[in-house]
Amino acid sequence: MKKVLLSSLFAAAGICAVIGDVQAVGSQYLSFDLPAGWKREQQIKTSPIVVSGEGGPAHFKDWGGGAPAVEQVKRWSDSHPGEKKLSETKVAGFPVTRLELRRKDGSMLLGAVVDSKTYSRGAYKQGTHVFELFGPEKTVLAARGDFDKMLESIRLE
Repeated sequence: MKKVLLSSLFAAAGICAVIGDVQAVGSQYLSFDLPAGWKREQQIKTSPIVVSGEGGPAHFKDWGGGAPAVEQVKRWSDSHPGEKKLSETKVAGFPVTRLELRRKDGSMLLGAVVDSKTYSRGAYKQGTHVFELFGPEKTVLAARGDFDKMLESIRLE
């Protein structure tokens, strides 16, 4: 697994840096372990991470400064109508809202909103970090365990 560190400095600059096996991406002082086999199409921040599978490729992305969980779940539900399963848990002390959304067209979305803290202008503030995996249902279902392990690896650094 690759370790991913999310820093507001990188977000402000809009860059992605790869140093050894540590990939610095995104927005908050959260880090997590990216599952083995999940690879960026290109080494730039806006490039999605591709998850290969039997159903075809799925795409993973994450971003900080996301909407509160209720708003993000509504956005996902409005843009991806289908059968949804919503759950809440805690990871590393942070509340996490998790969504599984299956569409009639055979695609699926796994989403999670982590209610965390961001560091901005010399102070910690409440914020959210959003994780999204979307693609063919068969691929997403096969990657669900890795997605959950990745969420469980979240820590504040």
